Amino acid sequence: MYTYKQKCLSEVFDDSFITNDAIHDHYTRQSNQLHTPLCKSNLLKFSLAYRGAVVWNEIPQYIKQAVSLTQFKRRYIKYILEAH
Repeated sequence: MYTYKQKCLSEVFDDSFITNDAIHDHYTRQSNQLHTPLCKSNLLKFSLAYRGAVVWNEIPQYIKQAVSLTQFKRRYIKYILEAH
């Protein structure tokens, strides 16, 4: 997800995720977060489009703002270890 947000992936992934502000015409508290698609089955809840958005939205902002993938990984691992 970090590499997607930094636009380091292939153009194939450009339309894989959208933010909530692209869906709503007005401001919402989650307008800058990724939109989680509606899942009518449990199978879809394991897809990258759903789980990727859910996990990314749960990550604190200071981790998302890392300047490199290495820094992101270090911050995220530290966050996970401290949370559990």
